[in-house]
Amino acid sequence: CGAGIAVEADIVETETAVAPWHQSVLLPATILNSPSPSEKDGVNNEVEKLHRAWGCTLICEAGVLLKLPQVVIATSQNLLHRFFWRKSLFDARFDVFTISMGCLFLATKIEEKPRTLR
Repeated sequence: CGAGIAVEADIVETETAVAPWHQSVLLPATILNSPSPSEKDGVNNEVEKLHRAWGCTLICEAGVLLKLPQVVIATSQNLLHRFFWRKSLFDARFDVFTISMGCLFLATKIEEKPRTLR
């Protein structure tokens, strides 16, 4: 109880460069620089952007109506974009409305702000 053991720990300080916020991305450059699945299926780039923007608008409007925090809406929009980097708009199983609502539902679970399905 009176005897103490002195432990010397070597603390190594490393300098890590942090990228500015506008240069950090959530997807790897290999995915961002390659054509999306929709582009590979022949969907025009402008059409894809319009569909993604419409999906984000749907998420935003639904989030406001459900009185969800902004972080849930942003997470949902992120999930939508990530989904369409893996699946094509050309596939009839994945319409933007259904995927947008699914992303919003999933985001409420991720951010622990659940809402019931109505």
